[in-house]
Parts: sequence; C-alpha cells; structure tokens
Amino acid sequence: MSTSTRVNPVAAYTNSDGVDTSGHTHGVLFSVMQLKAFVIDCGATLAGQGGIGGAIEAVFREVQPLMFESTSTSGVIHVIVDGHAVDATGLAARIAALGTVNGYSFAGATVTLGTHITVS
Repeated sequence: MSTSTRVNPVAAYTNSDGVDTSGHTHGVLFSVMQLKAFVIDCGATLAGQGGIGGAIEAVFREVQPLMFESTSTSGVIHVIVDGHAVDATGLAARIAALGTVNGYSFAGATVTLGTHITVS
C-alpha cells in the first residue's frame, strides 16, 4: 500500500484580521463563511431603549446581524454579520449616521472588529 505525507492543513483561512493562516492556530478567530464579529459600543447606557422604536432596534435594522446580543444596559452590542464588504470603520459611520433615535444619540458610537468568541 502506498503512503503519502500531508503538507497542507485541513483548513487554511483568512482570519478576522485579514491574515492568511494555516487553520487550527489557538487563539485565532476563523470564519469559513465570510462572517465577521463586531463589538459596537453605542457610547452610553441603552437602558429603556429596547422594544419597537428604540435605539437598540435602530442599530439592528441598520446592521442586519445574523446574530446579536445587547449586553445589559452598558451600551455594548455584540453582532455577527455577513462580512462581505463590511469593516469596523464603515459600520461605525453607518451607526453614527442614525443620529438621534428615541432620544438616544449615536454620536459617540464606536465599532471594533471582534477577535474572540465566548459562548455561555
């Protein structure tokens, strides 16, 4: 029986920072479907901004995430989006362009590319 030596990893992907890597590197976030994770800091508490017409809904309608979580009332929202042609700078500009919704100003919103996932 002949044998062969593998020289390529099971998977080679571009990580969330746009760096080509050979799969299975610990501590590196990989996506096999052009997905990106972002942390959106809306700049202030989102208390009282849930529900129809609230500021949280406005962010979700603009970002159109595949998955999302508003983490308490801190103003931080975690999203997973279709990452095709989306980056943190452009997403931050789109959120800031929402202006003021339901008395909530998005002027101080920032967006950071996610590099880790924690599921509980």
